[in-house]
Amino acid sequence: MTKNLYLNLLLAVIILLIGFYYSSITIDFWTARIIGFVSVLISGFILIGFNYKNLPIKKNVAIKPVQILAILIGFSGMFLVIYFFQNLIFSFAGWELEKEYRPADNELARFLVFVVIWVFVEEIYYRRILAQKIFNQKGFSKAFWISALVFSIAHWFSETGLLYAFIGGLLLAYLYLNTHSIWLSIFAHLYYNLMTFYATPVISERISDFNTKLKMASLVAIGLILIFIMVFLINYSTKNQSERIKPVGNNV
Repeated sequence: MTKNLYLNLLLAVIILLIGFYYSSITIDFWTARIIGFVSVLISGFILIGFNYKNLPIKKNVAIKPVQILAILIGFSGMFLVIYFFQNLIFSFAGWELEKEYRPADNELARFLVFVVIWVFVEEIYYRRILAQKIFNQKGFSKAFWISALVFSIAHWFSETGLLYAFIGGLLLAYLYLNTHSIWLSIFAHLYYNLMTFYATPVISERISDFNTKLKMASLVAIGLILIFIMVFLINYSTKNQSERIKPVGNNV
């Protein structure tokens, strides 16, 4: 069982990397995204043996308002950590950050629709299938670290970068594996992406207000505190849920 799990996982990751590599060298923005989308679908089908009935079993638990609040706090913190830590490193090195791709005004509506769809697909794959499957067979710890590692590796050819994707993968895996709610995971991922999309240009235009290393380091520290608050709130909201730490079995 374990051997098949890791072999299927290896094959799935190879499919992802091949797809994302060709996506990264494709000039047309939308064609590149479609290639990435197809590679995720194929990789996901590999993990469930091309049979939707093999979708890993999971517990169904209710969403609590405090969990939504925790997401807003924690993923705002993650934005501060990633954005200002990156600027802090570049400031020390004397480098200049490249501007991120932004769609034209007439493409914005389609772009945002794609962002929503892409987040949904990623969360179904990385958390609902991958993390849940490993959790069912190997427990919380392996599901937490392996799913975050795969999430990071899958961003090898993206502008996100391995480290930042790994951090995001850890937080999303922690959220999902503790709450067992794919909807909370989707909400968190979408909230972070949209905040990055809208907040980054605004802050970048006023980056001179944060031009000292002390200010940037302070904002990174605030971000870390917000993340710890999220972890505390998630732990508090799930402390009476025995399913938070116990695998539920596997159906394959």
